[in-house]
Amino acid sequence: NIIDMQKWTSLFILGLLIVSSWSCKTKVLLEPEPVVEPMPKVKGDESKIDFDVNSLNEDGLIGNRGALVSVDYQFCFVKGEENEKTIRDLDPSIRINLNPSSGARCRSEEGLASGNTKQANHKQILFSLSNLHYVNKIKRVWYE
Repeated sequence: NIIDMQKWTSLFILGLLIVSSWSCKTKVLLEPEPVVEPMPKVKGDESKIDFDVNSLNEDGLIGNRGALVSVDYQFCFVKGEENEKTIRDLDPSIRINLNPSSGARCRSEEGLASGNTKQANHKQILFSLSNLHYVNKIKRVWYE
């Protein structure tokens, strides 16, 4: 009978949909998305940072909607392998120059570190850097 055949076909298709739907949900439950842990919240010495960290948006950009830019920054730090390692560990964007030009205004025993706010956890990175006793001032750099 044609009506019975259509019922069985409909029931079979419905069963397939339920099983495939269940298997998709099971896969999601078994393979969750990896979670990126944010850095722990750190209070920093904002007096050491010469720009308003709180003006940065969640992407590390500052400015008006049509003119958002990241902030490049530099700071002098006391040279030493441990200091360099700590700075690099805190800030993945950092570039270090151990023999900066006199224009950088670092003393002879200091190196120059350059970073950028266009990265995850930018505020916490800046606050963590500002808490280092061998970092005096984090200054915004304006490249031409």
